[in-house]
Amino acid sequence: ASEPPSVRPTGASSASLSGLKRNSRQESLSVRTSCFSPRPELRSRVMDRDATFGQSLGHWHVKHFTRKMGNLVQQLQALYVEDWYHTFLDAKFRVQMTAFAFAFLLCFCAFAVIYLLISEPCGLELHGNFFKAYLLSLETMMTIGYGVPDPYMKGCWQGPVVLTVQILLQVLMTAMLVGVVFQGISRPQARACTIIFSENAVIRCINGAHYLMFRVADLRTRHSLIEAHVRCYCVRRHPIRGHELVQMRLEQPNDELDATLLMTLPSLVVHRIDAWSPLAAPPSSRATRPAESSEESSSRPRSRAMSMPRDNFRKHHWPGVAQRQVDCESGCRDGCWCPVCGDLFDDTYQLRRHCEYNATMDVASGLPQEKCHYELDDDDIREVALTDPNREDIESFLLRSYREVIVLVEGIEPTTSSTLQARHSYVVGGLGQDDLDVVWDKEFADCTAVLADGQGLGFDLGRFHMLVDPPSRSAQSRADW
Repeated sequence: ASEPPSVRPTGASSASLSGLKRNSRQESLSVRTSCFSPRPELRSRVMDRDATFGQSLGHWHVKHFTRKMGNLVQQLQALYVEDWYHTFLDAKFRVQMTAFAFAFLLCFCAFAVIYLLISEPCGLELHGNFFKAYLLSLETMMTIGYGVPDPYMKGCWQGPVVLTVQILLQVLMTAMLVGVVFQGISRPQARACTIIFSENAVIRCINGAHYLMFRVADLRTRHSLIEAHVRCYCVRRHPIRGHELVQMRLEQPNDELDATLLMTLPSLVVHRIDAWSPLAAPPSSRATRPAESSEESSSRPRSRAMSMPRDNFRKHHWPGVAQRQVDCESGCRDGCWCPVCGDLFDDTYQLRRHCEYNATMDVASGLPQEKCHYELDDDDIREVALTDPNREDIESFLLRSYREVIVLVEGIEPTTSSTLQARHSYVVGGLGQDDLDVVWDKEFADCTAVLADGQGLGFDLGRFHMLVDPPSRSAQSRADW
């Protein structure tokens, strides 16, 4: 069938056709992007827990891939080739030994061929026998000791040159072999197996705040790590940036003091689940309050200070620096502000007392109602401060969001003076309840005791993973020291 003649649309038909083309382009674009836009939820660990005693081998379940074709793969492989030495050191030990075996065999065969070529002028009397030439090459390179008809090889110049090159190559390859073997034997990551972590982490409420805690210890108490410190990261999925590692602030040990650990005795690592914690749902930039009647709105004074965003002096959103609520409570940073006069305070307790006192003094002073302080309710507090989430908020958030806490303990091994890194992980959200590594409302059991002879302390490994019920509030208050 013949095609109809092309007609240039005009007027309304042209506009409708252009709109139709635009819609078709948008649909095609959505179809192309829909192939990659869905991001499946993570349903497995990012770091393994396959070692004994509930430990991790430190293996990341992270692989590299690319959807872009062309020479991108060759470019990435070239980066590894340029750093061939560390690529070879990172290979498995059996791969390294196999590579050295092939290298030595190749040298033996190569120099055997050279000896065959110089056999006649140097009087080696090999008579074209490759087996004899191979043995001569092996004996020369390994300095086993051998005899030839003429030790001076009839004064030929080829003999000293070949022997010199082979001996120098043998020295170089032997040095590399010894270095690689020593590096494989003294690899500091093998020492990381004696850095143990508790099998489960716990989340418990202390004085109205929720804390994530786990325990870490070094089995080698006589030669414990030097300058040991701990870092924690949270694996989460961002709707725009995808999966990422977010650093978690620590209270014990204090990350403001480099989070150093003394590994002689078991230590507790504590993270507070506050408004900045990746284990809590991010608060909105401004909390919504319920609608007020006209009488309540007229009786409740407001000032221009109320329009100040609460994040004005405390950045929470990315790429702002993650902060800690404890810094506000300890007086290191302002935590909230008065919605009437704009004064800054460390915590909400001081703000409430300030408003209660000034509400009485303002009325006694005869100030206009719109300039008087007033007692703040919970909605007012949420507008001027970032408060800690409660248990229901934390549980509901972790139920629908995958969260895995990656723990890194680094230090210097005193025997070899090499730096090592022990790795562990706890899945705290996003999986089934039976697959999580977190327990609510528990406390780690005491795993230290005085030895029978009274000469020192003992570390009971059988109680290292044990969890018990937390003490009562009165007992906790007596033990807060």
